[in-house]
Amino acid sequence: MSHQGDDLTQAENGPERVGSGEEGTEGTERTGSSCSSITHPYRTLLDDCSFARCHVMQTPGGKCETYTRSMYMLGHGTALWEPIGDIFLGNRPSKPGLDIGDVGFLDEAGAFEYCFNIFHPSTGAIQKLCPPDMEPLLSLPQPADIRTHAHHFTPGTILTTTGVEVSQLTSSPLEVEFTVKAREGSALILPNGATREDLVSTTRVGDYVRKHALSWYTFLNSGSGSGRISCANGCLYLVTGFDKADSWALTCGPAGYDLTGTDLREHYQANKIPVWQINEGMASRSSKPNDAVNSWAVFLRGMKIAVNIRDWTKYILHYQIPDIPFSNVLGIPVLGIRARFQTFKERSQSYPTRYTSESTHVSVSLL
Repeated sequence: MSHQGDDLTQAENGPERVGSGEEGTEGTERTGSSCSSITHPYRTLLDDCSFARCHVMQTPGGKCETYTRSMYMLGHGTALWEPIGDIFLGNRPSKPGLDIGDVGFLDEAGAFEYCFNIFHPSTGAIQKLCPPDMEPLLSLPQPADIRTHAHHFTPGTILTTTGVEVSQLTSSPLEVEFTVKAREGSALILPNGATREDLVSTTRVGDYVRKHALSWYTFLNSGSGSGRISCANGCLYLVTGFDKADSWALTCGPAGYDLTGTDLREHYQANKIPVWQINEGMASRSSKPNDAVNSWAVFLRGMKIAVNIRDWTKYILHYQIPDIPFSNVLGIPVLGIRARFQTFKERSQSYPTRYTSESTHVSVSLL
């Protein structure tokens, strides 16, 4: 399953492309024929250990999973349950927001975990977890390289997914009531609108990624630097665009699987604290008036980076098998006869396990 705004880039790295110069030569020698996956003592463990897996669900899990999955269908990219403000860098000053060229991954809590930026040297002040021998992509993007739309979303924009009914009670101050009639649904309010930025051309970036992706995965999975991060093939994400807002409020339902199929309600009032006032079976979040952050990324667009299976098996799996993440995918429509029948079946049988999940299969794309 693919999503608008997210490209899957597969790096065709050969052994000679691990690292550069002498270090690349050493990497090739270290992973010669004696380290071939054929000689791995537990070769059966390597089967299907490349890409993330799809987990077919019958019942939505709610919260960040429901929000990100349902908002994909609006075509703006990856919607973040935790919009990105300033990025914490440990004992150094925080990185002021998301930038084009940032590399990281989406975690199970709906947050973007930043690692490094491809346009800055490995020792740069904004790098968090960067391969020490990384070759930056020279020349930062210039204004002509970035398409900017200052008012892509106008003030008071309300984005909703299929099956969410909206009743706007007042416009100033904004007061809105949401009712979710589908098995899952989400809404995003942008009180002051949002700005959109996108890289005009990704050709240069794509060529660069194909050359270096394998070394990035090798570094992050090896435990080098400040600790190992388990990165399954296809989970790294390079940002090529985003939508940023200075304030936001988001909600989704159901808040839990046992509320699926019921009428869910949430009430937004811009002049109240908190802005979400009812919360009947919904999960809701918002920025706060006193937040020090004045720019939040609410949507991401970019490349999901993958390495070809041959090199992944030879250079990653032989030394360390990363944890395999699961992407939950609904096997039942959120509206219609099948949705109503599934809801009836769940209620009559108290949500038996066989209706909430099914067997998994390998998936190339992350949700």
